[in-house]
Amino acid sequence: MGLDMYMLGRKYVGGSLQDWPEKPKFVQDGFPVEKVELELGYWRKHRKLHGYIVNTFANGVDECQEIPLEAPDLRNIANAVREKNLPYTEGFFFGNDEFDKGEEERREEHAQVLEHAAEWLDSGDWKRTVYYRASW
Repeated sequence: MGLDMYMLGRKYVGGSLQDWPEKPKFVQDGFPVEKVELELGYWRKHRKLHGYIVNTFANGVDECQEIPLEAPDLRNIANAVREKNLPYTEGFFFGNDEFDKGEEERREEHAQVLEHAAEWLDSGDWKRTVYYRASW
């Protein structure tokens, strides 16, 4: 058990039952595909990053809910990571100071993941969304 953190992208590809009897663009197992989900980022027990996202974009509500993020939000998070501007965050399954040491070494890598997600979001049209979701 522990804090697993996902940043997921949804790309709407336009298949729906309303497209029948015409053949929709994407079909899986004989059914139209409305959207695909992409794993844009994953972290394990990066409690400070989790705290920043929950406090800044979900008004402190931490119920493993989907938290929608826009491209400017993702860039703000990347800057907070780079500038070490993440709050101390505690939780029963969130890890300890040893995990924080590992995150420090990978700070730029984490910021780049967030920047890449912002670029992906900007490169599409209204059919792309990004959200953050944690699980523990």
